[in-house]
Amino acid sequence: METAWHLHLDCTDSTNTEVRRQLAARELPDGFVVTASCQTAGKGRLGRAWHSRAGANLLWSCWTELALPPAEVAGFSLIPGLAVLDMLDGLGVRAGCKWPNDVRVNGRKLAGILTECLAGRGSVVQGAIVGIGLNVFGAPAAANCPGAPMPPVALSELLPSPPAPEDLSAPLREALLDRVRQWRAGGRQKLLEAWYARCDHRDSMVRVTLDGSKTDGRTHGLGPQGQLLLEVGGVVREVWADDVEAC
Repeated sequence: METAWHLHLDCTDSTNTEVRRQLAARELPDGFVVTASCQTAGKGRLGRAWHSRAGANLLWSCWTELALPPAEVAGFSLIPGLAVLDMLDGLGVRAGCKWPNDVRVNGRKLAGILTECLAGRGSVVQGAIVGIGLNVFGAPAAANCPGAPMPPVALSELLPSPPAPEDLSAPLREALLDRVRQWRAGGRQKLLEAWYARCDHRDSMVRVTLDGSKTDGRTHGLGPQGQLLLEVGGVVREVWADDVEAC
């Protein structure tokens, strides 16, 4: 099924990969969405797989145009999390973000996000493919989430009558495009501040990997490029890529 802004597939390897194929074959409008009832090779961050029972969850990827120099894109990968929170707020579900790409409720993962930026002509980032997997009727088994302190959660555990996955696609798209418009208009700093305000390990003791070893410190906000700031022994360090664990 396809509309002007949405292609739905019964099954695909990965909705992010399908957006790439669509981009290679034709020009896509800003905000073009690919969804699928099932994925055979769903992608998560750091090469992880995203597991979902067929038809149970929202498997969703969106093409967003940026046309910005790389320096103005740094930190953008945090912004889709705000869009997910916006949509969930509309459903009456209060969630938070875990740096850098998870959405959680009471420490339990509800959604994962994978943002892939694509280079354009010249020294610009053409746009980003934003992939979001949101648990609606089925959370992955704990065995598929190594290192998670608590099992994942689904909307069906949080709402008496959760919407069908397909009914979430349009509101999520509108929420994401609204946040992207704010970013393109120069609102990066305000958006990063808004993200940190919803961070569920804000100003808390966490454990990350620094210089090859696990290090404990207190979160101290975000840097101007979306890096996590961590206070360790009175010194503020920058964390660019790692999983954050609560101490």
